[in-house]
Amino acid sequence: MNYSKENNAKQRKNAGSKKKKVRNKAVVVIFRILLSIAIIGCFAVAGIAFGAYMGIIENAPKLDEYYMVQSKSYNSIVYDQNGEEIDYFKGEENREYVSLDQIPLNMKNAIVAIEDERFYSHNGIDLRGMLRAVYTTVLKDNRQGASTITQQVIKNNIAKVQRNTLVTKLQEQYLAVKYEEQLEKQLGSKQKAKDYILEDYLNTIALNHGLNGVQTAAQYYFNKDVSELTLSECAVIAAITQRPTYYTPALHPENNKERQRVILRKMKELEFITEAEYQEALNDDVYARVSQYRNYADETNNVHDYYSDQLIEEIVNDLVEQKNYSRALALHKVYNGGLKIYTPQDKNMQKILTDTFLDDSFFPVSDYEIDVTYNISVMNTVTNTQEHYEETATVKNREAADAFVESIKDKYLTSNKELVAERPTYVIQPQAAMVIIDPHNGHVKAIVGGRGKKTTNRGFNRATQAKRQPGSVFKVLASYAPAVDLGKIGAGSVIMDEPFYNAKGEEWPKNWNGVYKGPVTAREGIYNSMNVATVRNMDNTGVDACFDYLLRFGFTTLVDGEARGGKVFTDRGLATALGGLTDGVTQLEVTAAYGTIANNGVYQKPTFYTKILDHEGQVLLEYKPEEERREVLKSTSAYILTDMMKDVLTRGTGGKARFKEVKMPIAGKTGTSTNTKDLTFVGYTPYYVAGIWMGWDKEKNINEDRGYHMLIWSHVMEEIHRNLEYKDFDKPNGITTATICLDSGKLAVPGLCDSDVRGSRTVTDIFAAGTAPTEYCDLHGSIEIDSLTGRLSDASTPSERRKTIIGIVKPDAEITNNDYEIPQSMIDGNKETRLNSNYTEEVPESNGDYIIDPETGLIIFPNGEGTENPDIDNPSPTFPTFPTFPNFNNNNNNNQNNNSTETPPDIPSNPSTELPEVPEYTAPPQNNGTEKPPENNNEQDNTLPIIE
Repeated sequence: MNYSKENNAKQRKNAGSKKKKVRNKAVVVIFRILLSIAIIGCFAVAGIAFGAYMGIIENAPKLDEYYMVQSKSYNSIVYDQNGEEIDYFKGEENREYVSLDQIPLNMKNAIVAIEDERFYSHNGIDLRGMLRAVYTTVLKDNRQGASTITQQVIKNNIAKVQRNTLVTKLQEQYLAVKYEEQLEKQLGSKQKAKDYILEDYLNTIALNHGLNGVQTAAQYYFNKDVSELTLSECAVIAAITQRPTYYTPALHPENNKERQRVILRKMKELEFITEAEYQEALNDDVYARVSQYRNYADETNNVHDYYSDQLIEEIVNDLVEQKNYSRALALHKVYNGGLKIYTPQDKNMQKILTDTFLDDSFFPVSDYEIDVTYNISVMNTVTNTQEHYEETATVKNREAADAFVESIKDKYLTSNKELVAERPTYVIQPQAAMVIIDPHNGHVKAIVGGRGKKTTNRGFNRATQAKRQPGSVFKVLASYAPAVDLGKIGAGSVIMDEPFYNAKGEEWPKNWNGVYKGPVTAREGIYNSMNVATVRNMDNTGVDACFDYLLRFGFTTLVDGEARGGKVFTDRGLATALGGLTDGVTQLEVTAAYGTIANNGVYQKPTFYTKILDHEGQVLLEYKPEEERREVLKSTSAYILTDMMKDVLTRGTGGKARFKEVKMPIAGKTGTSTNTKDLTFVGYTPYYVAGIWMGWDKEKNINEDRGYHMLIWSHVMEEIHRNLEYKDFDKPNGITTATICLDSGKLAVPGLCDSDVRGSRTVTDIFAAGTAPTEYCDLHGSIEIDSLTGRLSDASTPSERRKTIIGIVKPDAEITNNDYEIPQSMIDGNKETRLNSNYTEEVPESNGDYIIDPETGLIIFPNGEGTENPDIDNPSPTFPTFPTFPNFNNNNNNNQNNNSTETPPDIPSNPSTELPEVPEYTAPPQNNGTEKPPENNNEQDNTLPIIE
C-alpha cells in the first residue's frame, strides 16, 4: 500500500474528479430536461397561439360576394308584377359613385401618396409600413398607422369596425390578403385588382359633413364634378381622410392647408408631379373656392317615379344589411350591375295615383301656393372667387315664381359677377302623399311621394321619408287595438266620456267638439273620434302594453326616453293615443300597420321588390313573405276593429271616403293634427289598404278643409276596385254578441235597461268569445207610483192609477220643505252638470217622494222611511232597497274588475239559459254615396308629445 504524501494527493484528486464528472453529468441531464421542457413549452405556446389565431381567423367577417364584381357596366332592368319591363337604371344616373376612369389621376395619386405609397406593390399588407409605424411610435413617440388602403376598405366596408383591437387588426390583415388574392383571380391581374380596390376606397371614404366618396366631396366643397378637380383641389380632399372633422376645409382651412402641403410634397417626392406643378398648387388660393354648396346638376331625361326611387333605397339598404356591402358599392351594383329587378308594382294603379296627384282640382284651391327655392352661383371677377346664394319665397302662382327668380338674378349678377350655375325649384303647396299595399303579402302596389310633376331622381319622398303627426289615425292602433286584443273591451264595451285628469291634475284632453256624452261604446269612440274615451281606454289598458303593440305594428320612428336639448322625450305616454308623437310616423309605416288589421292581425313587412337577379342570373336578393310576417293581433280582434271602423265611413268622421258607385265594404280611420296641419286617412277593403297624407311641408295650417284628402282616397281606390268582384271581410270563429246596458256597461236586464224613461239604454254588439261582460246591470230599477198623488203606490192604490217608472235608482237624495237638491254624486253621468259644477238647472219632475231626471234617468229617493208631505193626508210608505249607484268617474266599466254578485230584479236564478236569446248583431248597411256624409270632419287632437 502506498501511503506516501504524493499518493494520497493523487487519490484525493481522482476522487474530486469523479465527483465533478457526476456533477457535470447531472447538470447536463437537468439542462437537457429543461431544454426539452422549454422546447415543448414553446411548441405548446406556439400551438396555443396558432390555435387562437386560427380561431380569430375563423371568426373573421366573411367576404362572401363582396369581391364578386363586374369588369363592365350594365344597365339594371325593372319589371312590374306581370314581368313587363317598366324602368331601368344606368350608370350615368349614379351621382354618388364614379368609376376610376372618371377620377383624375391627381386624385388617385394624392390618396396613394398620403395613405399607402406601396399600394400597387404589396399583397394587402405592408410589412415595411408596419415596421416604420412601430419605430416611429415607440422610439420617436410619434404614433402612426400602418393600415394599407386594402385594409381600410376591409375595415370600413366589410368588417365595419368601429374600434380597433388586436383581434380585429389580425382579422383585417388576413382578410386584406385574401381579398386581393380573390380579386386578382377574378379580374385577371394584380393591376386590375388594385384599381378596383382603389375605386372602392375613393367612393366610400368618409370626408366629413356626412359625405362619403370623392364625388360627393367635390360637389360639396367645390361645386363641381370630381373629374374637374385641379391638383390643389385633389390634395385638399385627400387631406381630409386622416381626421375628417379636424381637417375639413370648410370649417378648419388652416388645418387642411398644413396637411395639403404635406401631400403635395409627398407627391413630388414620389414623382407623381413635377416641381412646376408642385409650386403652382402651393400658390393656388384654393380655399377661396371652398364652399358648403350642393351641386345642382341637370337631371337626365330618365326621371323615375316615386316607386323606383324607393325601390333603389330598399335594394341599397338590403344589400348593406344582408350582403355586407358598403352603401357606395350597393349603389354601384344597382346602377351598373345589370340586375333584373322584379317588383309587385301595378302599373295601372300607379297611373291612377300619379294622374290624380297631377290634377290640381283634387286639392284645396284657396290654399294653393308655390314654394320657390333659387340657388345661384356667381364668379366674382375681381376676387376670382365663386359665391353661392340661396333665396326662397312663397308665391300664389307660377308667374309670380318666375318673377321672383328674375329679381334674384338681377340682384346678384352685377358688372363684376358672372353666372356660373343656377337652379330654381318649384314646389306646389299644400303637398300630399299616398301608399297602396296588398296587406296579405306586403306588396307595395303603387306610391306617390308628392304632388305635382316630378323633376328629380331620388328627391324627397313624403310617403316614406316625411315623419308627420298621424292624429286620430293612431287612436285605433295605440288604444283600441291593444285593448280589444287583450280582452279588455269589445265593440259594445262602455267607456265614460267625461272629464279626464292627467298626472298633473290638469283636465286633458278635451273632445274635438267640446262635448261630453257620458257613457259611450268603444264603437262610438272610434267612429266619432272621441279623444277622452280614447285616452281613458289607453289608461285602463296600460300605456306600456299599448306602446309595445305599436312596436309590433312595425313603427320605427317612435321615441322612447331620448334626451334632446337637456330634456327627455318619449312617446310612451297617453298623448300617443291621440297621435301626439315626438317626431311622427311615415305614411308607409302607418299604412302597413293598418294592413295588419286588414290581414286578420298578421303584420306583413311592406316591400318594393319580390326578387333580384344579378347579371349572371343568380338570386341576389329575394323577398320571402313567410319570413317577413308576424302575428300582432288575434284574428277575432282584427275583425272586431274592422267592424267598428266600417262605421267611420257610414256614420262617422270618414263619410267623404265612401265610394260613389262601386259596392265594396270599407273600414278606415280619419286623422287630423292640431290646427289641421296634417290631414290623414287610412282605409282598407278586402283587397287593399291605402293611406293618404295632406299638409304643408313647413307644417302650415290648411285653411280650406273640406276633406280633400278623403275625396282623393275615395277616387283612387274606387277606380282601382271598379272591376273587382265584391268581397266581404272574413269573419273568423270566436265572434259572439251581447246586449249591453249603456249605463252600467254590464249585460242588459230585459224590461229594465231597454225601458228607461229616456228610452232604451241598450246596445247589441260583438265581442271576442269570453270577453263580454258576465254580470247583469245593477243600476236600473223600477218603482210603481200612484198617478194621482205622485207617491209610491200601496195596496190601496187602484190599478188604473198605478204607473211603473224605470230608470237608474239612487236612494240618498235630501228633501227639505219640497226644496229638492241633487247631490253631485248622483249626477256624475250628466254631461251638462259635468261641464258646470254649479248645478242650477230646474229639476224636471219631482214630488215629496222621489225625483226623476230625464237627462240621466236617475230615480232619486230621500233618506230614511220617506218624507211627510203636508198637502197629502197619507204618509209615504217605506221605500224598497235598491242597488247602489256607482260613481262613473271611478268606474272603468271593465267586467273583469266588477265584483258585484247581486242578482238584478226580476231575473231568473239561471239567466244564461232562461233569458230570451239575444238577436245577432247586424251592422248598419254601408252607404255607397246615396246618403249625405257627415259634415263635421274637423277633428282636433291634443298632439303634444310627453316631455319629461
